[in-house]
Amino acid sequence: MTETASFIKNGAKTLGGLPLILVDGSNVAHSGNHEPKISHLHAVLEALSKFPVRILTMVDASLRHKIDNPVGLETLIETGRVVQAPAGRTVDEFLVQLARRKKGSGEDVYILTNDRFPDKHLGESRCRIAFLIVTVGKGEEVLFSPVIEYIVRSAVDSG
Repeated sequence: MTETASFIKNGAKTLGGLPLILVDGSNVAHSGNHEPKISHLHAVLEALSKFPVRILTMVDASLRHKIDNPVGLETLIETGRVVQAPAGRTVDEFLVQLARRKKGSGEDVYILTNDRFPDKHLGESRCRIAFLIVTVGKGEEVLFSPVIEYIVRSAVDSG
């Protein structure tokens, strides 16, 4: 039996038992030193979708004015794959607020970002997942630290 099948059978009785990954979509889109790219969001979300985790992606309202494909971002928002923070507020504060609330109710929660705010506001470096998007040949690969498989395995072991 695969780890994923084992997790679903034994480690999570409900969807709530799966680790929750809160994605700082603005940070993901801005990864690298280029203009924000919708392809970065798609690459990270696709990579995460291969694991038994719950994913919630949030972006700053200002991202729609900066990203290379505003229509693509609007589609992600309209279809519910991405949630947009209210204008004038950074998504960071909402990510921290939700992470605290979910951790307080005993859920396994991580914030995927290369920013350091989760370490500062949540007081534990273990809750932050860093990422790196690299080009290999003609495609992009997404790397995570800690490795997502370890997060899933930890949830299985504690579930």
